[in-house]
Amino acid sequence: MHPVGWRDLAHRRDFRRLWLGDAVSLLGDWLTYVAVGVLALQEGGGLWAVALVLAAHTLPKALLAPFAGRLADRVDRRAIMVGVSLIRGVVVLGMAAAAAAGRLGLVQGLLFLRMALGAFVEPAASAALPQLVPRGSLAAANGLLGATWSTVFAVGVALGGLVSASLGAVGALLLDAVTFAAAALILAGLPRLRPHDLYEGSGESARGGRVGEEADAAASAGSAGRDQAADRPAADLHENRGDRADAASAPSKAPLADRGRLRDALAIAWRDRPILEAALAKTPVMLASGGAWVLLHALVGDRTAEGAALALGGLHSARAIGSGIGPILWARTRALAATRLGLHLSAGLTLVAVGLLALTDLGPALLAISLLWGLAAGASWVSAGTRVQLLTPSQALGRVASVDLIGYTLGQCVGGLAGALCADALDAPRAAAWVGLGLGGVAWIGLAIVGRGRGR
Repeated sequence: MHPVGWRDLAHRRDFRRLWLGDAVSLLGDWLTYVAVGVLALQEGGGLWAVALVLAAHTLPKALLAPFAGRLADRVDRRAIMVGVSLIRGVVVLGMAAAAAAGRLGLVQGLLFLRMALGAFVEPAASAALPQLVPRGSLAAANGLLGATWSTVFAVGVALGGLVSASLGAVGALLLDAVTFAAAALILAGLPRLRPHDLYEGSGESARGGRVGEEADAAASAGSAGRDQAADRPAADLHENRGDRADAASAPSKAPLADRGRLRDALAIAWRDRPILEAALAKTPVMLASGGAWVLLHALVGDRTAEGAALALGGLHSARAIGSGIGPILWARTRALAATRLGLHLSAGLTLVAVGLLALTDLGPALLAISLLWGLAAGASWVSAGTRVQLLTPSQALGRVASVDLIGYTLGQCVGGLAGALCADALDAPRAAAWVGLGLGGVAWIGLAIVGRGRGR
């Protein structure tokens, strides 16, 4: 495949706008991430209260993801990202006002609304990416987005710890509102991104070529064919199919009717199981991570509010650094980028990291384990996201991305709530991580079984 580097991507104006808009919005998110968690700890509700904060960050997305996916496959994806960013900024201003008035219940309710609105952005952005970069750039683009996520996460949670310790939640929330407005302004410069378009003004519609297991379908077509395929937009090369080895022996299948419903996209994924496997690949990772997230808060819960904020900021920063290293390693390794091996290796490493976290209470070791945890989770994010984009037809990509969103948000929510419930009942904080690890392990086995099927 014609190699495409990050420098080439940075010179693509439309991708650069998507990248910068996402980074600015994320910075605001992480500024308040630590503040809300510390508020829950200081209210004295135990680990269950911490898990409810996690649920407020994840459950709303899972509830609205089916509608968000359908919307992303029906209307201009740019309009979704810009409009929702502006509305979220207004909601965050309401959160700041509620925090200033001491209305913590209202803060949590508005947080739920803010995260629910976020469900509309992720499928739209994921579905828009193959419209903005060539097929040969998808692994690198997802790697760059993953590395940016981790960098912004590291900076954001560190700043969030400092802001929360010095200015409190109100200051962090006001900064968050400003970032949403800035993100909307940046994203407004994107071209129209209607579901059946490739590049704005290209005059083409997605028509479905072939894509291979390792994202190198053009590899056998000769150097001229490889260069031509690498420079074509990714959406122009999608076909609904399974692994290369299975495709040769599987019987031919009649096209499935797609009326724009979520169940139509699910039927496509069920018929071609590698799509379903990729869409659900983050679920075991996030089940384990949910329990680990609760334990991480328990480990700093006996500190003062300022100490807890700074400690959480440090541990989350270590995890963020790891989540930047993972995407780089996976995106640059041919055997791991958008492959089944990459999916399952990253999931296995996540489970190992969570198990080590449950066994360790030493400061330096916790930082190293958080780094490994972030590395594995970040690698999973890039492998799964790239694979979904390569295997799924453009007109169904928003809905399949919403399946991905449902899986990983529910996974993190269930892992966190179940872990906190057991930890509080047993008065054993480390039980939270063990519960998440067990649930993630079972889901990982189920994922491997799904991926081996050829579908109907």
